[in-house]
Amino acid sequence: MTIKQEPFLRAPRSVVVFASLLLVVHIIRNLVSVETDEMLLINFAFIPAFFSSTTAGDFYPLQWFVSPFSYALMHAGWSHLLMNVLWLLAFGSPVAKRFGTLRFILFCLLAAPAGALAHFLSYGNSGLPMIGASAIISALTAAAVRFAFEPDGPLMNRANDRAVFNPAPSLIDNMRNRQALIFVVLWFALNFVFGAGATLVGPGMQIAWQAHIGGFIAGIILFALFDPVKKSLS
Repeated sequence: MTIKQEPFLRAPRSVVVFASLLLVVHIIRNLVSVETDEMLLINFAFIPAFFSSTTAGDFYPLQWFVSPFSYALMHAGWSHLLMNVLWLLAFGSPVAKRFGTLRFILFCLLAAPAGALAHFLSYGNSGLPMIGASAIISALTAAAVRFAFEPDGPLMNRANDRAVFNPAPSLIDNMRNRQALIFVVLWFALNFVFGAGATLVGPGMQIAWQAHIGGFIAGIILFALFDPVKKSLS
């Protein structure tokens, strides 16, 4: 028996560390008191109203500088966490392999505030905390779409570990790929459906589909800036 065939164990170390960090944060939140967890949410979840007020930063300074990033490490429940971790392993792994550790980390760090900004533009006065790694994972999904569905990409050549490093087509050519286009359309449709019907996932907590869209758009833009694979001249 070989363990090389296990998807989780084949995931890059950066992805495994990220998934483990999400797990550790959730375990800690489940071990602390309700009062402590509420303070963690106030300080580290993204709350749009704090950015609409000129005085909120005097009481919760971490919100201004930390929460646009830290909200992505918190989840509403085990099902929410599990869904994001599985999606991270599936779509974050090929991107992490292609980008390398440093590019992967920077990519994720930029995707988080992009999701927070999209949420803020939609709910600027909301006092509900927004949490979850979905904006980052949406960005990673967008990045994976840019190369994974190509005929010589990793989805079509699972046995070839080097397929993840094949040059990506232009965005226009990418959207001419039927599989990639169908996936993107379904992804947006599902986000609109679930977003319209169930943005609340826990008491006093909100995860908005707008943050997912913001992350996805950021992923499309950032991919061209971060992709280390040079395009073919042929």
